[in-house]
Amino acid sequence: MGKKFSPSDGCKVVEGCLLDIVQEISNCAAHYKANLCGSNPVPAMLRQCGAWETCMNRDPTVVGRAKVGAELIAEVINGFVEPISWKTLVSFAFS
Repeated sequence: MGKKFSPSDGCKVVEGCLLDIVQEISNCAAHYKANLCGSNPVPAMLRQCGAWETCMNRDPTVVGRAKVGAELIAEVINGFVEPISWKTLVSFAFS
């Protein structure tokens, strides 16, 4: 039988994702500041500075929920598909 999902698991997953996303946003902000993107960006760095700015201006709660939602949907789909053997899938494809 598959793994059971409980609401407390969802909270733990969201919290873990939020920590990862906040760390990533922090890294983007550090790169943005270290490379002087806010005050005097080097022309060759304009594209990268824009990427760091977009990254650091994200809302971690929105990104975290979207990521967890996508992972949950993938887990549900895998739960349906995993038990089906390749032989069964091939016979459905050719029938």
